[in-house]
Amino acid sequence: MKKHNKRGILIILVVIMVVGVFPFSIAANELDSAKQEKTALEQKKKDIDNKIAALESEKTDIVNYIEKLDIQLNELTEQMNILTADIEEAQADLVVTQKELGKAKAHEEKQYESMKKRIQYIYENGESSYLEILIESKDISEFLNQVEIRSKITEYDNNLLDEYNKITQKVIQKEEELEEKLASLNLMQEELSYEQEAVETLVQAKAVELAKHEEQIVASENVAKEYEAELEAKLAEIEHLEEAERKRQEEELRRKQEEERKRKEAAERKRLEEARIKAEAEAGNNNSSESSNASSGNHTGTGVFTWPTPSSRRITSYFGWRIHPIYGDNRFHSGIDVGAPYGTHIVAADAGTVVARGYSGSAGNYIHVNHGNGIVTRYYHCSSFVASTGDNVQKGQVIAYVGSTGASTGPHLHFEVRVNGVATNPLGYVN
Repeated sequence: MKKHNKRGILIILVVIMVVGVFPFSIAANELDSAKQEKTALEQKKKDIDNKIAALESEKTDIVNYIEKLDIQLNELTEQMNILTADIEEAQADLVVTQKELGKAKAHEEKQYESMKKRIQYIYENGESSYLEILIESKDISEFLNQVEIRSKITEYDNNLLDEYNKITQKVIQKEEELEEKLASLNLMQEELSYEQEAVETLVQAKAVELAKHEEQIVASENVAKEYEAELEAKLAEIEHLEEAERKRQEEELRRKQEEERKRKEAAERKRLEEARIKAEAEAGNNNSSESSNASSGNHTGTGVFTWPTPSSRRITSYFGWRIHPIYGDNRFHSGIDVGAPYGTHIVAADAGTVVARGYSGSAGNYIHVNHGNGIVTRYYHCSSFVASTGDNVQKGQVIAYVGSTGASTGPHLHFEVRVNGVATNPLGYVN
């Protein structure tokens, strides 16, 4: 039987521990998990920010490179314009030169034809022509003049032909030079055109690359915003969990404090109850003497009571049921409480005999006065006494001083009226 009881107690303790610890474990795990997720999100946010920074840096490099390519393309375009102008000029010069060459060749051919006719004439007339010239001449001088004239004509023809030939050759040379220059310019134009196309192609490629980087930046920024939103949500969750944990710890602390308070109150109630029982047991003997003395009318009062604390009439608790200020439960209050400073005079409510004086855990220092006719007044929580057991006291005579002994929350007098041993409302007796 004892083994079963021990086993049952052990099971109950385990259940209590699990119930107490399990919610804490869940809350702690949720908080740790949320913090780990927050750390992971922070790392992801950092990574995406680094990626955005790298993309922005690459974008800047691409933009700078495109700007350089644009400058290069402008320079090539300017060179192409200059080269085109040179080609057009060379072509114009070539046209002029070709016209000059045509004229030179025409003059040369014309002179050549004239020369051929003269040579043909001389050939057809033969050597006799010189004889005829001699015969026909008046003298040798005339003959020589005629011969010299013919010779000069021939020389003139030859010189003129040579001159035309030289002009023709010079024009031909100029034409060749212009054609060579034009060919060189055309080649340069072709090479420049290839270079220009290459730069334009590179610009287009870089523009595509720039567009991709911008798309990646926008996409990465959207991801960063999502991470930031998730991070804010996670921070809010952590704050909520931390607040819940803080409240749980506060509640746990309050619960433990409340348990400790109740434990102490229970112990105090037990102690006071034991003291009360003891005091009532002790007072039982006094009640019998109070009753016998009250019946005998040894020192009978007037029946009209004076206020037991002349300097204070502040009632802090009335006769009847109430929530006990110390124990917190609903108890019957068998008298009235009068709040007064420590050491305030307590007087006998009426003439009578002191039949009891002592101490109990609940009443503290108490003194009882028998007024005869079955009426007894009680004065609790006194700091000290003036009257002693057996003393006959007069109405209004100081018998004790206000204190806070026993089960008390502060200096006050608990004043009680009993008729034939039954507690009665004191306000029905005091003046």
